[in-house]
Amino acid sequence: MRNSIYIFLVFIILLLWSNKCNAQLGLFKYGTFYCGIGLNNSLNEANTYTIQNGLLTETSIDNEFNYRFSFGFRRLARLNFEQKGKSYTDGSETKWGMFRSSLANGLEYNFNYEMVRDRGLEFTNSDYWIRYLSNNFYQLNLQATNLEGIDLKYQQIDLRLKADLRALRITIGGVCRFHNAYGIDPFTRDFNNADDFEAIAEELGYNNEYYFLDLNNNNHLDREEQSFYRWYFDGVEIAETTSEFFKYHYSGIINKYNKEEIEALGIQQTISAVVGVNWYKYNDTYHTLLWANVLPYNEPLSDYGYEGGIDYEVGALIQKDITNSLAFYLEAVYLSYFDRENYNIKTGLNYIIK
Repeated sequence: MRNSIYIFLVFIILLLWSNKCNAQLGLFKYGTFYCGIGLNNSLNEANTYTIQNGLLTETSIDNEFNYRFSFGFRRLARLNFEQKGKSYTDGSETKWGMFRSSLANGLEYNFNYEMVRDRGLEFTNSDYWIRYLSNNFYQLNLQATNLEGIDLKYQQIDLRLKADLRALRITIGGVCRFHNAYGIDPFTRDFNNADDFEAIAEELGYNNEYYFLDLNNNNHLDREEQSFYRWYFDGVEIAETTSEFFKYHYSGIINKYNKEEIEALGIQQTISAVVGVNWYKYNDTYHTLLWANVLPYNEPLSDYGYEGGIDYEVGALIQKDITNSLAFYLEAVYLSYFDRENYNIKTGLNYIIK
């Protein structure tokens, strides 16, 4: 995560430097730096207890507050119907015609990074893409996405035909996706005795030790005394009782096994059909972008390529000017990819580099 932050900061410094030097390459001008933050109180977990060394001990988790910090840099090429900037004014110009990239076609991009803490779990999300819009009828998109919160990571090459109908852009084409092996459960596949939980745990390197609470110190288990099993991994005690082991550790064993086995399968490839539609509307102080992408057909190109149901993404971006360089934005995205779902609503400020 630290390396990603350093790279992002270097990128921003280069952007500001190129703006200060008034570079006319068009690569950064009218791009938008944006950031947003969300804070809320964490859910109060139910009180939990365990027995340690014969004593009742509270093990309740007191989670810290949740947060989501998002920042990035993007430039979205305007659509064909938007007014082009001119070297003179005639009263018909709009701010977006003058201040945005003025590229009906060309290069657009988005680099987005998030730091999240949710119910005590800390993770990051990133979404980077670069898209080239041709002067005639096609567009090419390169994308790398890693949503750690839902274990979704993929890269894709997206080539489509496009057609503009005033405020509407329609695209159709194909996308080649590179991803982990989704839709499989190695734990269930590899253990026929999935119901024999203790045997599986021992097979995976966990072991237990019998003991009892000898309240009268006679070295015998009497009727009023209790017996338990301690659980160990690599010689380290991790649970005082079997119930504690199952409650707090067994799900982690399954998840760890599945993650390691899926990573061992390597990167998979899938080619998919894709249909998209964008709708863009603007005036002097507002602009609204709505989009949807649907992948109705998937063809695996490797042993564990994806052949599941329909994948799709829908989103909206609304922006309101505050000054010529500063704007308020609201963005909402819902994504369903590889049988994983993610929705995100965020708000913040845009700073436009001119």
